[in-house]
Amino acid sequence: MRVWVACLSLVCVSLSAACQDAGQARDQRLAFAACKGASPNFAPMSTLSRDEQSCRLAWADASAHDGPTADPVIWRMALLDEGDAIPADLIRRSERTTRTRLLRGLMLERPDTQWVALGRYGCLEPGAFIEPLVQAAQPDAASDVCEHLYTHSPPQLRPESLHATLPWDRICPSWNAVLELEADPRPVMYAAFTSDSEAARCMRRLVDEMAYASTEMQLFWQALETRLDPDQPIPTELRTDPALLALADRALTQPLWSQQDFEQIQPHMPGLY
Repeated sequence: MRVWVACLSLVCVSLSAACQDAGQARDQRLAFAACKGASPNFAPMSTLSRDEQSCRLAWADASAHDGPTADPVIWRMALLDEGDAIPADLIRRSERTTRTRLLRGLMLERPDTQWVALGRYGCLEPGAFIEPLVQAAQPDAASDVCEHLYTHSPPQLRPESLHATLPWDRICPSWNAVLELEADPRPVMYAAFTSDSEAARCMRRLVDEMAYASTEMQLFWQALETRLDPDQPIPTELRTDPALLALADRALTQPLWSQQDFEQIQPHMPGLY
């Protein structure tokens, strides 16, 4: 009899959890349906009406249990001003997301503030105001790479030093892994600029996988790949744009780039945030 009671209790607990999950999913669908069309997905909070802001926050709260999204924290932070007290529940919520996802979102939402700055090595640096949020968030591949670079401080414009500090493990990550912050492309990118043809091919594949890669970005990595393989014929599209070939030559042959070279090459470096 006791066994039956125990089994019945377990079944009830399981059903209760399942019903709760179903209820959360239903609330999420309803919130999504109510907000869809009421506020564009990528519009900053500051551009929305109060009703649209409330709707978006309700949607974020309803989906907060779903995964490591930073949206609920970012959207609520977007309504604060520097000097306001950050609510304790936002710091707790930050524990469910990653540092880079949080920094990117806050930089896009509040470009009018000093909350996030672009620092050395293309790393995002938090200002003092949002430091508690970032400290609470989980490390990710990009934040780990930045911490490593900041700890060892290689000369920023020396590809050889960057590569020596952050060697490539010979594994070519997928763009989806980079997008999900499970991998960072900087090690393979630095290797590509030290005449590593395998790394250049990997970067070419990564760029080809990017849904929003510009034609110029794709051609730059094609130019670099071509320069590393003298037997490879120069494609017609590069013959008509010799500037990209010259840029690839400088990236591979100059031991120390000038600031001007670095600024020209930087837009062709996916993964430098």
